Amino acid sequence: MPTTLPFSRRGVLAALLLPIALWATTAQAANLDEIKKRGYMTVVTEDDFRPFEFVKDGKPTGFNNEMVDALRKYAPFEIRQEILPWPGILAGVATGKYDIAITAVLMTKERTQSLDFTSPIADATHYYVKRKDDSSIKSIKDLNGKTVGVQTGSAFLSRLPELQAMLAKEGGKLG
Repeated sequence: MPTTLPFSRRGVLAALLLPIALWATTAQAANLDEIKKRGYMTVVTEDDFRPFEFVKDGKPTGFNNEMVDALRKYAPFEIRQEILPWPGILAGVATGKYDIAITAVLMTKERTQSLDFTSPIADATHYYVKRKDDSSIKSIKDLNGKTVGVQTGSAFLSRLPELQAMLAKEGGKLG
């Protein structure tokens, strides 16, 4: 089992990990009246981000899927759910292909320019992961010269300058 240690924690507004309904603000996105008129809303989620979204015994489950189920009970129209890999979710909502996303996402300044977010419900803490038997990393300064991997399209990529600054204070740098 990997060991995880925090490397950065910002205030709630700066580092939000939240299952949210994202309402696209482009002209292509349907508004609530248009959704009611057509009779359905298309909700997109992903399936590989525990505890928010995952598949168990072939069924979507987790907190966000509970939110989709609650929306189905509340909404006066049909809720159609599509499950996608993470990289297609925000673009799909921003272009109007999907009406909303109920997913875990970091809220960034760039994303708030094209998407609307609900209130945050969880805080994000960033970690590095290492092998259990790796004693070479005990603190931030031990990341000096190490290579960092970040998911494509992830908001974590924009956080690398913060890590670089933290390492620089310790006399180090990213690999």
